[in-house]
Amino acid sequence: MGWLNKALLVGAFAAWYAFTGPSAQHLEPKKEYPVPNEIKVVSTTLPYETREAVGRSADSVGNFENESGLEKIIKTEDIDFSKNFTIETERYTIVKKEEPLISRVIGHINSIPAKLFFWDWNVGKGLDKEKTRAIISILENNENIKDLTVRINHNQAIYDYFRLFTDKKVAKRNPLIPRILMGIPTSILGELFAELSRGDYYNPMNQTVVLFSNIKSISAHEIGHHKDCQRFGSDWIYASAAVFPPVVLYREWQASQNAKHILSDEDKWQFNRYLIPAFFTYLIAGFYASKKLLKQKAPGKKPEISTLQTLRHFGTLNLDLYAGIAAYSLCDKINVSGFVSYAALAAGAVITNEVANHFLKNVMPYEHENL
Repeated sequence: MGWLNKALLVGAFAAWYAFTGPSAQHLEPKKEYPVPNEIKVVSTTLPYETREAVGRSADSVGNFENESGLEKIIKTEDIDFSKNFTIETERYTIVKKEEPLISRVIGHINSIPAKLFFWDWNVGKGLDKEKTRAIISILENNENIKDLTVRINHNQAIYDYFRLFTDKKVAKRNPLIPRILMGIPTSILGELFAELSRGDYYNPMNQTVVLFSNIKSISAHEIGHHKDCQRFGSDWIYASAAVFPPVVLYREWQASQNAKHILSDEDKWQFNRYLIPAFFTYLIAGFYASKKLLKQKAPGKKPEISTLQTLRHFGTLNLDLYAGIAAYSLCDKINVSGFVSYAALAAGAVITNEVANHFLKNVMPYEHENL
């Protein structure tokens, strides 16, 4: 990308940020993320009280019986959200902990490019008590979010690596081989990279979100990744497909759409302010990946790949993906087997690719098609 294009891109983002920033009303302090008065926990580092719980269960013939037991209750009014704590419930675990000073210094230095890109010092800053409270509110008020571990302002890469094999909820999601081949490197390298760059991160293989940015929409986006993956019975196929740029775009857009629904009405402006520019970076990366692939196929040492050729390649790849998804969704609606649904996805993508290229090669041919 030449200097002129870079300057135009910077100017475009500056204008976008100017028009999508918060209004004075948005900046007013408010409590738009309510938390319940009490949270029933499995374990916690916070003070709690023990109560007798009474429930009902059905026996083998359908008769209901009362059951009694003890439950741990924490009162949210007593939580100091600025301090470190651990809360484990039946649906989620949230751990807030500060990294060592040296790690924070390295992370803040490495996060400067991201801060400059978003033009916001809150990127990588670390969640304050207000944003931490909002995370608990999101988890408590979205009951379809389950089996998620949220780490705030820290990572525990080695511990999360062991969770691939010791956490029953994590282990049941994916077969052993994908957990070894994909889960181990992503658990260790992914979380370490997140720590050293103060970057927000979701790992589907151990169902863990790592949050460093003091921005609600970015946190909601990472939780949105978890909601997206939970549509499927396992994670490894969806995760491994992310090596293809169109799948990356699809996943990022799905996560941002989920975030938009998670955010309160007062914070929905953050979708345009932060998530659209972030998505645009994936668009740019996908565009240049298409250009690189075309250069490898084209004759000559330094082939000239036009913008139209690149757009054709990039657009066709994305069209293939969505045609495959449409075929898969159709099979899913009529309740056919999983194998047939995946076969339909592949067939939809391949057929669309052939048809699209058959017509487009006469309009904007690639260099290697001119041979």
